[in-house]
Amino acid sequence: MVIVNVNIEKHKIIIYNLYDYIQALEYRFLRRSLPMKFQPERLIQLRNTLNINKAEAARRLNISPMVYGRYENGQREPSYPTVGFIAQTFNCNVDFLYGTSDKTDPDYIIVSSSNDPELYSLIKMIKQDSNVEGRILTYARKLLEK
Repeated sequence: MVIVNVNIEKHKIIIYNLYDYIQALEYRFLRRSLPMKFQPERLIQLRNTLNINKAEAARRLNISPMVYGRYENGQREPSYPTVGFIAQTFNCNVDFLYGTSDKTDPDYIIVSSSNDPELYSLIKMIKQDSNVEGRILTYARKLLEK
């Protein structure tokens, strides 16, 4: 765990890991350079694609149904880190939620050691040894051919 103290625009922010730090920097840059607006209709479209109701979507995001409803109605705009969490939770692309892309597939997938320890260990092993990476990719391709 990396703990970083950051002072963004005279507000003290404590960020507990490198991922959150990078997101905060992206958010700061994007707020200054690109006028991005969250697209509530994209959130509705995504929820309908997942075949879940508003209450279930709110539960998965660990927010109240009222807050979630405000996001869908456009009464409230989620912060950039929150949009990132929505995209991660619903397995979609942040750009899709901002309306800058029609691509819904995520750009990255986060694998947690607590949620999926076997997959996490495998990825860690691949990152440490490039020979393992090649062998596993060859094996995976052969499995997918059948």
